[in-house]
Amino acid sequence: KQWYQRRVRGILDVSNKTNVREIKKISHCNQTGRWLTKFQANWHPASEELFVVGSMAQPRRVEVYNIDGSMELTMSNENLGSVLSILEFHQSGNALVGANSSGYCYVFSNMM
Repeated sequence: KQWYQRRVRGILDVSNKTNVREIKKISHCNQTGRWLTKFQANWHPASEELFVVGSMAQPRRVEVYNIDGSMELTMSNENLGSVLSILEFHQSGNALVGANSSGYCYVFSNMM
């Protein structure tokens, strides 16, 4: 992989709105190009410790990280052939819906 494909995402502590600070940096490929929707990380509704983000990696997958920046889980399927840029958890946290730039949706359920 080439160096310009790697980008760093930061995890920020915003509990004190006048003193936002970076907790951790995570190396993550965010080079979606102009044809894909930019990645939008989303927090797990039942945990302030986990968040999910799409991935450019092959095979296509969704990555779950913890607050320390460690990857906890990857979710993939043989039928998942596109990048899921937009992800949203069900309020129960037991299902995740991902959408690609073409409008196709994928549902992952009973994952945690």
